[in-house]
Amino acid sequence: LDALTLKNYFHSQGFLNAIINESYLIENVFADLFFNIVEGKQFFVSNINIHGNKLISNNELKSILGITVNQPYNPVRINENFTLLENRYHEFGKLFVKLKIQDEVSDSVAINIIIDEGPDVVIHRTFIDEGIDSVQVFRELRYNRGDVYSLSKMDLSKRRLRETGIFSMVNLTPVKVSDSDS
Repeated sequence: LDALTLKNYFHSQGFLNAIINESYLIENVFADLFFNIVEGKQFFVSNINIHGNKLISNNELKSILGITVNQPYNPVRINENFTLLENRYHEFGKLFVKLKIQDEVSDSVAINIIIDEGPDVVIHRTFIDEGIDSVQVFRELRYNRGDVYSLSKMDLSKRRLRETGIFSMVNLTPVKVSDSDS
């Protein structure tokens, strides 16, 4: 596991071809661990192309993903921050956003980000499972019919419902309205 952790670290620093060889020597109750590390070439971001982005500025998008031209290429950070980017679009009602990140590795790395923001999602109705007092639920919801879907409003509504002490678990699940594109 330590060798995998080291390899992951070197990848995060732009050493995409890093090789980690591990070995050990045991004497009595002691173990000596040896790691032979061949870093290889460090790759830097040379270009960032963004296609289909309308809602979020390109600078904010790059900031969320943690990528900067002329800095070491960090695919680990991009993967970790991918969900943050999706959540940012969900905040603006883009529940069906499709994100694709492609990297072209040569002497440096060119990153292509392709975005299909999808339709705006508007809240039509809220359905509550049977056996639950709807008055208590509706009182805690932080959104209304006709509002654009907002992840933060959904999270706040769930938190408020849990804080009532009546619900130990709350789940709000968007369901596509039939004969609608959102």
